[in-house]
Amino acid sequence: MVIVKIKRDISGENRYLKNAVRYVHDKKGVPPIFLSGNGVDYTSAQKAFDQMYAVKQYFGKTSGNPLVHFMICFDKSVTTADIATRLSWSAAAYFMHDYQYIVCTHFRDHDFNHYHCHIVLNSVSFKDGKMIHTGRAELEDYCKYISRITEQTTKFEFCKNDEKSRRNGK
Repeated sequence: MVIVKIKRDISGENRYLKNAVRYVHDKKGVPPIFLSGNGVDYTSAQKAFDQMYAVKQYFGKTSGNPLVHFMICFDKSVTTADIATRLSWSAAAYFMHDYQYIVCTHFRDHDFNHYHCHIVLNSVSFKDGKMIHTGRAELEDYCKYISRITEQTTKFEFCKNDEKSRRNGK
């Protein structure tokens, strides 16, 4: 089973966006196996942040939810970095026509038992300035898409944003 975790933090404002973009570049001192993006210079955390923020400024939406952070945890059937990378890229491509994002793939670690990816998605569409909707119906549709590309059952979970996470900018 594939687990799609979604983290939203409306209290962190743009500090959380900056921290999330940095995190995908260098997770606790470990660079990702795969790093890519859409509509941003993903090779630089600062440039990616600046470009996402510029879209927010252009549409006058610099407050509120700064991003959507997806963590997709693949199961044991994803046995190689090549497979994990292909699935990560495909998972992010779902948003490519409307939103800027950075996507990365990480290897197993103490937080996840298998390969996983992060998608840090600007909450404001570069196409029309609308905020992304991440309600239950939209997330179920996304999980159906993930199920198709992984050929696995998929479920989503909302991550809890505890006070410690907010203080640490995670």
